[in-house]
Formats: sequence, C-alpha cells, structure tokens
Amino acid sequence: MIDFISTKSILPSGMIPPTVQNGEKAAFEWQGLEFMPTVDNTYRATKESLQAVGLGNLNAVFRNGTAATFHLSNSLHKVAHNGINHTDFTFSEIGQTVERISDTLGFDFGNASLSGRFEFGVNLETDEPKSYYQAEQTYRCHKPDRMHSKGKQYGAVFCLSSYNVKIYSPRSKIALQGKAKPLLESDLIRFEIATSISYLRQRKVNLHKVKDLMDERNLQELGKILTDTAKQIKIIPLPPNGSNLAQSEIWYFFNNATPAELKHCRKTQKSSFYRHRDQFEEMLMQCRGNGEYSMKVAAKWAELLAA
Repeated sequence: MIDFISTKSILPSGMIPPTVQNGEKAAFEWQGLEFMPTVDNTYRATKESLQAVGLGNLNAVFRNGTAATFHLSNSLHKVAHNGINHTDFTFSEIGQTVERISDTLGFDFGNASLSGRFEFGVNLETDEPKSYYQAEQTYRCHKPDRMHSKGKQYGAVFCLSSYNVKIYSPRSKIALQGKAKPLLESDLIRFEIATSISYLRQRKVNLHKVKDLMDERNLQELGKILTDTAKQIKIIPLPPNGSNLAQSEIWYFFNNATPAELKHCRKTQKSSFYRHRDQFEEMLMQCRGNGEYSMKVAAKWAELLAA
C-alpha cells in the first residue's frame, strides 16, 4: 500500500534540542536518538540509534534554517514489517505505524506535513514473474527501461516526467543484491508508482498531512490511480517458439513500426499490408493485455483497504 513518504514537522520550541536552536556543530541525544552534525545546520540521526528505538528503516534529520524543522522519511511499509515491503501492508497498519512513531518520538506524527517523493503499490501473486517484466510492453506509448543488478534483469520501469511505474520481482531483486536470507519461498510481482505529493494533489488526492493517509477516501483515490495506470499497460509477449519466419517478421514490424512506416507500407503494399495486419491482430488477441493487470491490482488494493 503506502511505501516511501517524506515528512516535515515544526515542533514546539520546548521539544527542539538546544544544539539545534543555537546552530552548534555538536552531537546530541533526543528521544533516544543520537544525532550528528553534517552540513548546512543539519543534524542526522545515526542508523544504530534508529534501530535501537525500532525505527531502523527511517531517516531522521533536524534542520535549522529560518525555523528548526524535523524531517522523517523512507518506507512506512518497511517500518511496520521489519525492513521488507514484499508483504501485505494494510490500511489498519498505516494507523498503527503512525501511532507507533508518535509514541516513540513524543509528538503527533499524524500532523507532520507530506511533501516530495511518495510511493505506493501492491504485491501480486504469480507463477511467472518474468512474463510481466521481460515481455514486450508499452505504457502510453512509452517503452520500459530494465531494472537490473549485476547485469541481470529483475524488473522494468516506465519513466515519465511526473512519475515512474515499476514492475519487478522482489524475490529476484533480493537474490541478486544478496540482502536477505533465506530467499522468498514464493514469487511475486510488485506493481508500484513512484511520484510526488504535488503531482497527486494535481490529481485531486487530498494528501497534506500524514493523518490524511488514514482517510479511506484518499486511499480509494490512490487505488484508482494505481488501477488506471495498470489498465494502460499493454503486455505483448514475444512470438512463441516454433513461429515461422514470416510470423516473427509480422510481429516485429507491427510492434515497432513508426506511423510513417505504417502509412508507407499501407500505400505501397496495400493487399499484403491488410492481410498481415489481420494476422498480427489475431496474435494480439492471444496476448495478456491490460485487463489482467488492472483486475489484479484493483482486487489487491480493495483487499488491503478492507483489512
């Protein structure tokens, strides 16, 4: 459900460490966290102290600019599930996680402002994860880039100006990066959107504070965006083994030809063009299209929202 968030809190003056207020270049302790000075009046909590209070997957920073502010970022999902996001993170767990962070830090984290990067998605069960990210596919006329590690592909990402759409295998990613043992017993596909709070507001999603993530109406809107995105992805598997040369050439041409090339071919080879186009459309009918993506995504989001 909800993964990466970025937040900012303006704390009461009594909660701001004197070191931050005075702009001193010194380490200090606050709410069980150890902070070290970095650059530009910034103080960053150590990973060890974050792990000690149960927030090991978050980044915590104090900044002293025109006002002293406290920034918390990273994956809510990973905070709740011990550093992983290939499990199911439910609607009720969002509230529980926000409450846990509030108790740990001693202020109402629900009132923290949301800004910048924001990620949300679902994990889908599948027996053939590679068919989702190694197949020929398009999203709004965009071709994906490979997600890879050590030269091996574990997913695909569509990079657009305001958001990215990721489709990848958590199991393959973990195996390639060697981050966890034992490996996942079952395979999944993670379908995820990485975007910004400002873009989501443009899409009429009312996300301003962390507590807005606990408003079911906002989660329903995020689910619609995720489902609509999935609906626009077209998966076009490669021709099956055994296809003859003519079939493979037809498949390749109609998948990759530009509008100008299609127009020229239609004009100069009219009879064969329409015959080959019909053959291509017959092959397309056998492809897994956007319907399967969107139905699985919608069903999973509804399941998480109800739990």
